[in-house]
Amino acid sequence: MTSREPVRFLIFGAGAIGSVFAVRLAARHPVAVVARGERLARILKDGIHVEGATEGSIRPPAAPVAAELAGFRPDFVLVTVKAHATATAARALAPLGSVPIRVSLQNGLGNEEALAAGGYPVVGAVSNSGATLLETGRVFHAGLGEVILSGFQGASEESVAELAACLSEAGFPVQQVPDIRKPLWEKTILNAALNPVSALLGLRTGQLLRDPGSEQLLRRLVGEAVSVARAEGIPTSEKEIWAMVERIAARTAGNKTSMLQDLERGVRTEVDAMNGVVVAQGAKRGVETPWNRLMLRLIRSRERG
Repeated sequence: MTSREPVRFLIFGAGAIGSVFAVRLAARHPVAVVARGERLARILKDGIHVEGATEGSIRPPAAPVAAELAGFRPDFVLVTVKAHATATAARALAPLGSVPIRVSLQNGLGNEEALAAGGYPVVGAVSNSGATLLETGRVFHAGLGEVILSGFQGASEESVAELAACLSEAGFPVQQVPDIRKPLWEKTILNAALNPVSALLGLRTGQLLRDPGSEQLLRRLVGEAVSVARAEGIPTSEKEIWAMVERIAARTAGNKTSMLQDLERGVRTEVDAMNGVVVAQGAKRGVETPWNRLMLRLIRSRERG
């Protein structure tokens, strides 16, 4: 691959975030998508439409399974499914072989390991964009966030640089780092704070810091999660994370968090990949996490309800 050639992208999971990447990348590169159910039916009938921080419409090749798009011959597969579906996604991508590089643009920890199982090449990534799937099938993109990239397994430096160049050309702020673990943990901490509080209170991201009560709850969740991360050897701090909370809340103020969207649609949330990870790793390291444990129980209760 060179920057003069179009790079072929398969978006595995054309929900809100997947649609944003699809529309932006399609301006310069061939894009195909894997989606399911009603979402796939809408894409086949009407295409993908994104509004807000990204404006555009495309009609990409789409199928319910990756094997049906093997002839598309993707160079990169951007995986945007829920964290609890990563293992299933990894198995579904196996028919594509070891040529396309898997890129996790998901929440939580352990997604890269799941995608790499079997020796497949993987790029670790963190995306801080916020997007909402509307009832009309359109996607509202609340704000363009940074994408952080790092080689994880079997992906050459040239491939990571190629991906970074494509995303930069598509308008994403991109940063390459030597180790993806710190950005992954920092995003997990952000999610463990912003997602359950917004979901339980029914608030958009920008509303969370306007109320002293919700802000205090966010700070307690961040404090616990930072303690767990530091016990894991991740060099971060509450001050550093809180600056990120303020930045993300301002940049994606009109966004509904993914957990709020999931509760509204009555589908399973990613609370296990957010607060659940903090609680589990805290237990292993002897770090108390009562506030994250409370969020985990409350969200699970809402899911059952």
